[in-house]
Amino acid sequence: AFSLLADADSAWRRPFFVVVSLLATVALLYMLREARERPRGLVVALGAILGGALGNLIDRVWFGVVTDFLDVYW
Repeated sequence: AFSLLADADSAWRRPFFVVVSLLATVALLYMLREARERPRGLVVALGAILGGALGNLIDRVWFGVVTDFLDVYW
């Protein structure tokens, strides 16, 4: 959320973002169910977004924060 509510109390912020992630997951699952007959690209895109939402939910529950960026060196 790009530091959205960063100054808010973490006792309130963490449950808020867990609920938002859960709502996004439910909405995406509904969209995937409705998109079964649609082009494969739409299903793949919705699946990728769902994976990101689930990853954020797992980070939020286990670690309390979401890692938004990975820096990989060659």
